[in-house]
This record gives sequence, structure tokens and C-alpha cells, in this order.
Amino acid sequence: MRITDRYIIKQLLFPLFYCLISFIFLYIIIDLFGHLDEILKQRVAFNIVLKYYGSFVPIIFVQTAPIAVLVSTIYVLGNLNKYNEIIAMKAGGLSLWVIIRPFLILGFLVSASVFLVNEGFVPSASITTKNIKEDKMEKKSSSSEGKVIENVAIYGANNQMIYARFYNASKKTLVNPIILISDMEKNIETKITAAEGKWTESAGWVFYNCAVYNFDNNNQIIGEPQLFTEKSVAIEEKPDDFLHYEVRSEYMNFEQLKKYIDKLYGVGNKITDKLLVDLYNKISFPLISLVIVLAGIPFAMTSKRGGALLGVGISIAISLIYYGIISISIALGKGGMLPPLVASWSANFIFAGLGLYLVSRLR
Repeated sequence: MRITDRYIIKQLLFPLFYCLISFIFLYIIIDLFGHLDEILKQRVAFNIVLKYYGSFVPIIFVQTAPIAVLVSTIYVLGNLNKYNEIIAMKAGGLSLWVIIRPFLILGFLVSASVFLVNEGFVPSASITTKNIKEDKMEKKSSSSEGKVIENVAIYGANNQMIYARFYNASKKTLVNPIILISDMEKNIETKITAAEGKWTESAGWVFYNCAVYNFDNNNQIIGEPQLFTEKSVAIEEKPDDFLHYEVRSEYMNFEQLKKYIDKLYGVGNKITDKLLVDLYNKISFPLISLVIVLAGIPFAMTSKRGGALLGVGISIAISLIYYGIISISIALGKGGMLPPLVASWSANFIFAGLGLYLVSRLR
């Protein structure tokens, strides 16, 4: 490693850690004051509060690490530019890409850290914070009264994959249920769809406006579908079983979400496309730290005045635009207006291309 690399990385580490700690501290303080009335009212024990906010740390880190590394990059580059150290490096024969290499290396390392934390800690941390918030702070009733779960899916007994757009626990009703029955090799043999499914004590699950499709070994429909106004369907899972299958992508890592999507094969493209957006985003989101550094470097190197405040302002502006594009593209992807891969990666490609273009124009 060059002396200049060590010098720049040493300059970067302090503001990076300072920003991360500050962001985590501010987030916790703001959230604590927002829930203080509930904590005091419900007399939540100190160790529960500590566990709640301890579980929040990995979630905050994943969300704020890109902004922290961007602020650090613009701050350090701004200082180097302000005191003409970049000119001195160029005069010493260093190319622009060699000068900015330590910033890109740090951006890559932060991206790798975000990926590892997002895969290893965030899913369990999200479940812990949700449970503590609902059970201890908000004291939501443990009964199923009024509970509606969206996109519930169960890989049930007898090789049955059961999906429903909604499950209304109080009415014991499945809205738009789909059942896929597979053989031992996981080839779909039968598909059952309905407008509604209701639990009855006498007959179990009864589907209304139901259609039954049979498939051959090539996943082709055999004959005409069988139509029923009302049909009793053999499902071993009872209503309470559906309460334990509220699946959300933030509760799963990449591998778990991929397996979950694979199980939903045959349910419908609209459903799986939404989950594919989240799946691809688990890879694309950690790379923001690297891409946003590349996009921020030209702005820091073209401004000699303004100091830390200007650097923070530029960082906030870039971050808002970046996260805005991410939110819009993901919404379009889940709405079916963009392919899942494009929706998840478009912001990274836009900013990476912009960064490369602007860096290439620097002298």
C-alpha cells in the first residue's frame, strides 16, 4: 500500500466512525423520545428497552452507512483540495484514479460490511424490534381479533403450498387463496384457486367460486378446469396456523427469501415479481456505499470553499436524490411497471454512470 493510501485512509477513518456513531445515537434518541410515553405508560423494564435499541443498531447501521461514508469522503477530499494537497500529489506523478483509490476501497469495504450485517443480523433484529414494540410498548392484544395478514403463505402438509392475498383472522377467511399440490419431485400436479376460503367447524376449509386444474409432467393443464360454486378442500392447517406465517422480506436473508420465492412458483407473476424486487435489492442496496462515493468524489474535488458545512450539504443533497430514485424505482417494480432486476439496480447504474462520467472529466 502506498504512503498516500495509508495517509488518506487514516484521514477517512475518524470522520467515518464519528458519523456512524452520531447517526446511531441521534436515531436512538429521536426514537426514544417518540416512544417515551408508551414506555412509561406500559412500565417497560430497562433491560427490555436496552434489548430493543440494541437490536436497532444493525438496522440503523445498514441504513446510514452509505451517508456516513459519503460525508467522510466529501469532507476529507474537500480538505485535501482546500490545502492544495491534491495538486501536490498530481505534481508528484500520481494519477487521479490513484488519488481517489483509497476512497473507493473504503466504499467497497463499507458495502461488504453492510451486506454481511444485512444478511447476518438485520432479519433477526427486525423480528426482535417488532415483537418488543407490539408486545411490550404498544401492548397489542395477542388475540387474533381484527388481525389481517397480507400475502400469507404456508408450505403445508401433503406437499401443499397454500397462498392467500389476505388472511382475516377474526373471520377465519382466506381472500383469493391458491393451493399448489406437488408430487415428491416438487412437480405441480394440481392447482386450486378460489375467490374466498372460509373455515367451518363442521367441514373445515370451504372454498367458494373455486377452480381445480390438473397438470401433467410438463406442467401443462390436462383437460378443462373443474369449476365449483362451493367446495370443501382438504387442508390440514387450521386458522391459527396462518397467524404464525406472516412473512416479510426484511425478516429473511437472501437465501431464505430465494427459497421462499421458489416455493411460490406457480402462484402468479405479480406476487413473485414483488418479492424478486426485494431479493435483488438485498444485493444492490449494500453497493450504495461504493457507488455513492464514486458519485460524490467529483463534487468534493471541484469545490475549495465552504468547508465541512458545504460537504454535509452536498452529501445530504446527493443522498436525498439517490434514495428518492431508489424509492421510486422499487415502487414501480412492485407495481409491475419495471422488471424486478431493473427496479432494484437502476439507481446504482445511474449514479455509477454519472460518477464515472464526472470523474473522467476531472483534471
